[in-house]
Amino acid sequence: MSVAVAPDLSAEGLFLVEEWACAEAARAYARWGLKVFPLAPDAKVPIAGSRGFLDATDDPARLAAWWAATPSANLAIATGASDLVVVDVDPRKGGADTLAFLVQQHGGDFLQTPTALTGGGGQHLYYRRPAGLRLPSGVDRLGPGLDVRGDGGYAVAPPSTVATRRYHWEFGYGLDEHPLAALPAWMGDLLAVPPVDEPAPSPRVAFASPDAVPAGTLRGPALAAYATKQRFLEGVAPRLGLPTTALGRAFRCVLPGHDEDRPSAALYRNRAGNIVYVDFHAPDPALKVLALAEVYAAQRWGKVERLSGQQYALWTLRLLVEAGLVAPAPVPLPPLPPGARPAVVKVYNGLRLLFGCRWLHTPGAPAPFSWRFGAAWCGPGQRHVGEAMGALLKAGVIHRQAKVGGLSLFLPGPGKDGARSP
Repeated sequence: MSVAVAPDLSAEGLFLVEEWACAEAARAYARWGLKVFPLAPDAKVPIAGSRGFLDATDDPARLAAWWAATPSANLAIATGASDLVVVDVDPRKGGADTLAFLVQQHGGDFLQTPTALTGGGGQHLYYRRPAGLRLPSGVDRLGPGLDVRGDGGYAVAPPSTVATRRYHWEFGYGLDEHPLAALPAWMGDLLAVPPVDEPAPSPRVAFASPDAVPAGTLRGPALAAYATKQRFLEGVAPRLGLPTTALGRAFRCVLPGHDEDRPSAALYRNRAGNIVYVDFHAPDPALKVLALAEVYAAQRWGKVERLSGQQYALWTLRLLVEAGLVAPAPVPLPPLPPGARPAVVKVYNGLRLLFGCRWLHTPGAPAPFSWRFGAAWCGPGQRHVGEAMGALLKAGVIHRQAKVGGLSLFLPGPGKDGARSP
């Protein structure tokens, strides 16, 4: 659509589209350069025998013939052929909540564009597609309940009716009343990706080699920078069980305790540029937006919790290491005694990983460890973790360096005095 401002229709005596029959609305849309076609009466599907949006046209003669044959036909606008992008807000699928989140992230200026109200209580936000940008249509492209009609799609247009409920333009926001906004750049970045039928991530994303990171350098801004990288997301997605790495695309929540059948989560970039996980069904609003490290920790803990600064760093570093993006720091951990039980082996390997991650942040620093934390980090239950730690302490594999606020700090080896007991 080449018109960037609302067309002057005063000479035609037109105001709100819902006052017209679909035949007259089709002719008006065509005069504005839109490609339209008929739908079955009181329905969203093309009339029988047609090719739907592939037949869309602005030719007045073809439009007249279509509606002469089916006077009660509904009306659709072919979005891709009309250089439009339409965001379909479906409140029944959580679209209102997702829209509110996007307003919180990006401000509300993107709502200032022609808007149709659907028969089901939703909205269609109309935008001008940027030249040369391919934007595939798809379900939940901008998050739960936010479908997109772009290339290969169409939007049911006012004054159509579906299940006897009429579509109409929001007062003051009709195509003849409000300028057509250009698609926001941030929205284009989310949408200019393959359509929703992309395959799920492979079980493991293999990178050429982990980054050789000197011990003590992955902290503060250097650590935070990894959370902005698409490479980071592609590496950790299989670990988190994410079905997609496309930002903005909705999927079923992977957090513990969430059994929804419909998509209720999506990935976005926050204002700092970090990739975050948004749980639109979070019972606690404070836990709605999570770092990917918090998602991983929640899956290991069995519940969603906000991570402290030190916990956040540890779980982020673990994700980087397990994704093959960063090599852990070398750890001089004494060997296990022969015949160690499986739980002891798991805790031993978990401690090696813990020290390797901790020392990427602070070389040689003791690692905080509790039985509850150990159960999440290492795998066995808390009782088995406690028994395994006792065995490792007794064997001199580790020693307790200090105790701060009820939390023990451990280091590899038997300690300077060679002590081998808790």
